[in-house]
Amino acid sequence: MYVGTIDAFCLHLIKTLRPEYKSFEILDESKKIAFIERWYWSIGLNEIRQRDGIGKWRLIKKFSDSLDRIINERIDVNQITDAEFVTCYNNYVQRLSSERFFDYGSVITTLIDIIQNDETVAEDLHTKIKHVVFDEYQDVNLLQETLLELLSVGSKSVCVVGDDDQNIFQWRGSNVQHILDFPEKYAQYGVTTEELGINYRSTDALIASSRSFIELNHNRVAKNIAPFPQQHRRFQQGDLVSREFPTDTEAETALVKESV
Repeated sequence: MYVGTIDAFCLHLIKTLRPEYKSFEILDESKKIAFIERWYWSIGLNEIRQRDGIGKWRLIKKFSDSLDRIINERIDVNQITDAEFVTCYNNYVQRLSSERFFDYGSVITTLIDIIQNDETVAEDLHTKIKHVVFDEYQDVNLLQETLLELLSVGSKSVCVVGDDDQNIFQWRGSNVQHILDFPEKYAQYGVTTEELGINYRSTDALIASSRSFIELNHNRVAKNIAPFPQQHRRFQQGDLVSREFPTDTEAETALVKESV
């Protein structure tokens, strides 16, 4: 049994399946930014900076975000029309490999490619993996969903845990439709739903306030969340504050400072 994050699981399995990756490690987001800055010139980013007239650090962040989108949404880089960007992308991928690193996206992509292109590996995994549990499923992107599909082939059960109302990572490629479509997509497992309807952290007023807001969404699973009846916390006047600041950012800052 293996328990861990998606990226750690992928790295563990890759090293087990392919000895040439034994010395590879994963760059987290901050280390990835530092990596791009270190190899800024050899990647070729300065040419884009001069072309677009953009600041260096802003360009690095924008480039990093673009890398994530390409990988997480499985975009064919050959279809991108910006030739200079494609050159930078390819240089980054080559440099990442030569320095023996993965980023969060490439470690998943590498494992997917191994499973899809090696029938022996795929058959072995499908024989060994009998149960798959996936937490925070509302935040999975296309890449992670593809991995789940591959790992679940041959398994006896697939269990996912998540709340579609808590999907907050659209900017990172997550798609709430995956959790909404799960019962139909994995119907062969005889999908059942266990509702966790008790909120142990929030007061009834906070739950009611959030419910009145989130129920405005149409594409969601209906649910009835209630506060833990034995909790000692109680709603007090001033716990929930609503203000609008269309233009006055100083007043907004002052309110936050006073509240904190």
